[in-house]
Amino acid sequence: MKILPTLATWVTILVWTAMAVWLGFWPDELLSAFGVHEYPPPIRTEIRAFYGGVQLAIATLMLIYWIRRDLFTSLLIGGLPLGLSALGRIVGMAWDGFSLLHLILAILEFSGILFCFLGIRILLKTNCPAKLG
Repeated sequence: MKILPTLATWVTILVWTAMAVWLGFWPDELLSAFGVHEYPPPIRTEIRAFYGGVQLAIATLMLIYWIRRDLFTSLLIGGLPLGLSALGRIVGMAWDGFSLLHLILAILEFSGILFCFLGIRILLKTNCPAKLG
């Protein structure tokens, strides 16, 4: 069980990095996934800059805290955006109408925060939240 916080950290870092790379190189994929096929070119730049940039920042911060041997903070940084994104999707579906894609993404994001928080729980149970274990 002591390996789970490290595993959760690295899986989350890799997922955030993969999403940043995906949206950085192929922003059209995000738009077409939501049925948007006509848009001005600056929208692609916005997706690259904001989505790709923020996701890469999250992965980078997680890595920095992992290097500093602070898994608690690393998992918190990686998990909170996932949970709040899932919450935003659920609220959005309640207000804007159901979307299967948003439901699937919310389930994946909620699973991610649970994975991170399970790692945090293990760290807290072993009384060493800032150690790699």
